[in-house]
Amino acid sequence: MSETVYGKEIFSQFNEFNTENALVWIDPLDGTKDFTLGNLSAVTVLIGLAIDGVPKIGVVHHPFMTNENDG
Repeated sequence: MSETVYGKEIFSQFNEFNTENALVWIDPLDGTKDFTLGNLSAVTVLIGLAIDGVPKIGVVHHPFMTNENDG
């Protein structure tokens, strides 16, 4: 299954790509202010990959999420 965004197909399968055309971004502590205030349930780690300017995959992780602060 794929979707078109800004005229480009995303979520299409890809097996090979040129790493020169890849962009990886990592935000190791998204929610820095919440972290400093002790609001750890609002802190995430973000990782994403775009190829030729088209987003391919993204991951959001809650490193401090426990059953106690599960909302």
